[in-house]
Parts: sequence; structure tokens; C-alpha cells
Amino acid sequence: MSAAKKIDFLRALEVFLAVAEHRSMTGAAKALGLAQSAVSQTLLHLEAELGQSLLDRGVRPLALTGAGAVLQVRAVQLIAEAAETRSLVRGVGGAGPPQLRLAVIGSLAGTLVPPLVATLTDRLGIREISVWRGLATTNENALLSRDVDMLVTSDALYDVDGLRRLALFHEPYIVIAPSGAIGAAKATTLAGLAARLPYVRYTRRTQMGWTIETQLKRLGIGLPGALEFDSSEDVVATVAAGRGFAISVPSHVLHGLRGARVDSAPFPGPRFGREVNLVVREAELGAMPGEVHSLCLEVLADDFAPRVRAAVPWLGDGFAVAAKTGSTAH
Repeated sequence: MSAAKKIDFLRALEVFLAVAEHRSMTGAAKALGLAQSAVSQTLLHLEAELGQSLLDRGVRPLALTGAGAVLQVRAVQLIAEAAETRSLVRGVGGAGPPQLRLAVIGSLAGTLVPPLVATLTDRLGIREISVWRGLATTNENALLSRDVDMLVTSDALYDVDGLRRLALFHEPYIVIAPSGAIGAAKATTLAGLAARLPYVRYTRRTQMGWTIETQLKRLGIGLPGALEFDSSEDVVATVAAGRGFAISVPSHVLHGLRGARVDSAPFPGPRFGREVNLVVREAELGAMPGEVHSLCLEVLADDFAPRVRAAVPWLGDGFAVAAKTGSTAH
């Protein structure tokens, strides 16, 4: 690279961090949505700019050199400070934030997102909102690669440093079956249902599927079944059509019913549940994460929770919206 060659230093740092995380050019390119050659060229230009080799390319997976390890720590700080500075300057003069990029797990996109978007637009004055929906793992990668600003997820990413987690709600896992398959007393067993109906499962590649299968394995319960889906809509719709029973959560029932009916009951065994959080990168976006969190809680309490409890009438306080302090409240 010639001495006159200039690079986008912050963007180069983002590319470097992606390579450091994935330990491969291919993985970083896929996460960033770039060609592998573009990632490789950016790293070469960054190394030329700094006069240091940042990667040991002679090993697989790639490893950081001493200089690369130092840069990794500083790069995280620099990118966070740049993002916070950008947010603070944009907020000067009282104008609303211009844009929010939000990723939401698919099961909440059609039920929570519409009232939330309306509230964010009206109350915070956000002029442009982009919403991603999909599997939890896809959305998590989008947050870590800075393709989105905030993430609503059932995986709080506790193994990733530099993130802020704001609790939204907690809900229990429940059993759902075709209408009429569970009595009014809600007393049922998985073995009893399995003797009459096939088991409809979430695939293990989803957070839901992995959690449920892990719990069943812990309890020593095996449920044979030939039907499995990665979509909550498909699981609930299949059950509503009388094709089997499933283990799910109340918000998925609300999302998947679409006017149909299912019976439901508490999970017949040790209770377990999931917590959904708003996850953001630490020290970025100024006051916006706290403001968005507060509005999320309002929408959940006033609009979403009543609809969930209507879909699962016996649930009561089992669906718990978090308090603004981060603890749960009903």
C-alpha cells in the first residue's frame, strides 16, 4: 500500500474484530456480509497502516499476534466511544434520534412489534425504524456485527462481554394440545398425551428446541415424534390442526394461533421458563436504550400481556413483565 493510501480506520477495526472473533476470514466475511477478498484486503491495509502483523496466518484457526491482541482490546473501546459520540452529537438540539435498527425473534415480530413501533415513533420521535426478524442466533450475530442497534431475544448472551441486558418479561414453558385433549382440571402427563398424540417438537437448532430437549433429557423423558419445526407458527398451527401436542410458551401460542384454538396446561414436572431481554452494546447510544426499554415495558404491560393471558386464560401471573429496575413484576 502506498504512503498516500488512506483507509476507513474505524471500519477496518470492525473488520479486524470480526476476524478476531471468528478466527477466520471466511467467518468474518459471512458475518459482515462482505466478500472474503474484501476482508483480506482490509486487514492487509490495516497492518500496513500500523506497521505491524496482526494475525498469525500460519495456523488454523487464525491466531492473533501480540500486536493483534493489544489492538483487539483497544479496538472495542474505540468503536464503542465513536458510536457513543455519534449518538450524543445527533441528540444535540432536542431532535429525536434519526434511526433505530431493532432485531426481534420471529415469534414476537407480529405481536409485540406493531404496537412497539407506534409507541417508539410517537414518544421518542424516531424518524426511521428498521426491524429484523428471524432465529435468535441470526439476530445475535447481527447485533455483534453492528448490523443492528438493539436485540430482543430469549438468549441474553451472558458469554459475550461488553453487552447490557435489560429484562423484558418471563414466561413458563407449557404443554399445548388440540382443543378438547386436556381436561378443565389441567391435570395431564406427558406420557398420557404421548400415548394418544404424536409429539411435535421445535428443532434443536432453535433456542426453544435446545432448551426443551435439554430439560426433557435432564428429566429422563423421551418423546418420540416425526414432526419438528423451527417456526413457532408451524408448531402451534400443527397442534391446533389436531396433529399432535407440543411443549411451548404462552407468547408462541399467541403468535401462532391466528384464530384457531388449542388446550394448554402447566408443564407436568419441575417448572422451567425463559426470560426475554433487550440486549444492547455497552456504552453506546446514550440514553436511548433506557428509553426504549421503558417504552417496551409499557407496551408489554398495557397491550401484549393482556393478549397473552387471553390466549392462555389459566396463566394469570405466570406471565411476568419486568419492572423498570430489572426485577420482575406482574
